[in-house]
Amino acid sequence: MGMVYCGVDLHYETSTFRFLNETGETKQAIEVKTNKETIENLLETYQEHNIAYAFEAGNMAQYFHRIVNGRKNTQKIHVVHPYKFKVISESKRKNDKEDSLNLAKGLLKDYLPTPVYVKSEICRQIKFLLNFRRRMIGTRTKIILQAKCLLRGLGVKESQRSLTASKGFARVINCLAEEPFYKASVTGLSAECLAENTKITRTEQQIRELIQQNFEQEYEWLVTIPGISFVTAATILSVVDDISRFERAGQFSSYCGLIPSEHSSGEKTCRGRITKEGVKELRSLFVQAAWTIVRWKKIHDEKTIKLKKKFYRISIKQKNSQKAATAIARHLSRIVFGVLKNKTPYCGEITNRAKACMN
Repeated sequence: MGMVYCGVDLHYETSTFRFLNETGETKQAIEVKTNKETIENLLETYQEHNIAYAFEAGNMAQYFHRIVNGRKNTQKIHVVHPYKFKVISESKRKNDKEDSLNLAKGLLKDYLPTPVYVKSEICRQIKFLLNFRRRMIGTRTKIILQAKCLLRGLGVKESQRSLTASKGFARVINCLAEEPFYKASVTGLSAECLAENTKITRTEQQIRELIQQNFEQEYEWLVTIPGISFVTAATILSVVDDISRFERAGQFSSYCGLIPSEHSSGEKTCRGRITKEGVKELRSLFVQAAWTIVRWKKIHDEKTIKLKKKFYRISIKQKNSQKAATAIARHLSRIVFGVLKNKTPYCGEITNRAKACMN
């Protein structure tokens, strides 16, 4: 079976395919509708060849990846970062035909940038449910804030307390016996909030079931780390998928955007703020975990005490608590890497990197 190199410029309505043989000659250049049946009919004409695919990451990349990933003659799939492939991003002559040709040539001559990692279907499902949960949390927060705004305008002191559960709303509704209009309004907001609570609970149960079926052991290791809750652990698992794709802890911290930027030249070393690249949700959750460790008053765990002492040591030295929290967040990301890489719970050592996650 001969080898064919296929560059694809994907779009929602139509996509452009460019097929090259092993010598770089164009076998076919065609534009087809972006649907599964049409694409499979086109690829059937090359069933006697092994095919390597190159296409840019984007909204349609996942759809196309699922089509070609299951085909027997698929030899290689290379998903290209659109901003890192300068041949296309900085081209003076950019159109669908040229882009598909450049992708096919880059695949043939092996000068494409490092491929974008494509997560497994299970991780995509967990990530979707986490995003769904985040949206529902935001909706519930808006409902609660609207209720509190109304209650404060009426001078109801009970509004200072939590309104996330039915008991909280029941307290304030009882205070509105002489305000029938506002009582009915708050009752409606209460029903909306409780409905969101039910949906959040149902979604969290779905996430737990997926984790239990696919990442049960990894989840148990992660929750041994101070500050790592259910949501943080689930987000880590959905984002990382396979920890072996990171060779060092620093790579994982960089992927989270928690390493300092650097502008060094010659003998001068200059480091600035964190890069904030990578997965925003994961970075913010690590920072939240760091603040949880710092503000957690009931501490009886030696692992948490060590991290809290490190925070205050950095905070006093840098005279900046935010920098200290970011440093703890970066340290937590390194611990997460060690726990998943070594396949063991966190033992609490923070001074020796080599032994940080070993019993």
